[in-house]
Amino acid sequence: MEGVIAGAYVEWGKLPYVDTEKPWWNQDSVREFTIDGKLYTCLNDFTYNYLQLISCTYFNPVLIADLGCTENIYDLVDQGKWTFDKMVEIAKLGSADLDKDGDINIWWDQYGFVTQLWGGAVDALYSQGCKIGSRDENGLPVIDFNVDKVDNIYSKYLDKIYYQDYAYVKDGVEVRDAFKEGRALFCEENLGVATVVFRNSKVEYGIVPNPTYDEAQGTDYRCLVNAATNVLAVPVSNSKLEMTGAVMEYMANYGYENLVEVYYESTLKQKGTRDDTAFRMVDLIKNSACVDFLYYLGNLSGIDSIGAMICSGSSDSVATYYAMYIDAARQNLSDAI
Repeated sequence: MEGVIAGAYVEWGKLPYVDTEKPWWNQDSVREFTIDGKLYTCLNDFTYNYLQLISCTYFNPVLIADLGCTENIYDLVDQGKWTFDKMVEIAKLGSADLDKDGDINIWWDQYGFVTQLWGGAVDALYSQGCKIGSRDENGLPVIDFNVDKVDNIYSKYLDKIYYQDYAYVKDGVEVRDAFKEGRALFCEENLGVATVVFRNSKVEYGIVPNPTYDEAQGTDYRCLVNAATNVLAVPVSNSKLEMTGAVMEYMANYGYENLVEVYYESTLKQKGTRDDTAFRMVDLIKNSACVDFLYYLGNLSGIDSIGAMICSGSSDSVATYYAMYIDAARQNLSDAI
């Protein structure tokens, strides 16, 4: 979003032929990235790598069954019972000191749950039904989340995941290695990992959305698209906006009708999954993909990634961190707008 703030991009209302109501322009990003009626960038099916960066949860059904758990993870998803607490209940079974050295180590031993700090800890906010902000009466973004609920989300995340021996939450490829080597029950990552890492593993695995806050949330699954995704923008130096608009619309449409189908159906679903139900789950994850303008904007004193801040020890509670940094964050947001 730095280029948008710096005035480096053309507002899309000046691009002939571009119709952002069409399905090849990701509608959630169109809504989230439109500020004061102006749009400068969004996700689309030309730069389709956003599909690779949708967060999700992988599970090892063989290991789960071997540990005596009779729960069918897919059934839990379909029934709206795939909650954070249910995942934790199963993950507790997974810790094992495989090399018998008296210590649980990510390189050699077994975990119930693994994820990267800037992945899983951030994703938890969205999968459990929250966002960093909303819109005011003028349609402008404001930092406005339910502090009590977010505090509860991360208090549970710390107590039941981050501080537990059966879980591992740190940045690094070792979390992927642990899962692909059959040493983790659950791994929260992104869809693209299936095709570039897990497909070469001999381990059986399934794919589901990230767990919800509670059963009251039902099947309203939400899977955050990582802000590292590609987006499309037009520099203000462009002097051929009519041609540019026509080409953008054509390429996004072509991606929707051709490229995405090849990637999504052949590469992601057929090469990245191991069972027929997972195909349906990939569709569910794609349809649950979400973005948040404030998360993509960043520079909000860490409130934009509050889960990672809490887990990295910047504060012992969401309420405390929020009170410390909200004024600076709101000033930065005001400056950006």
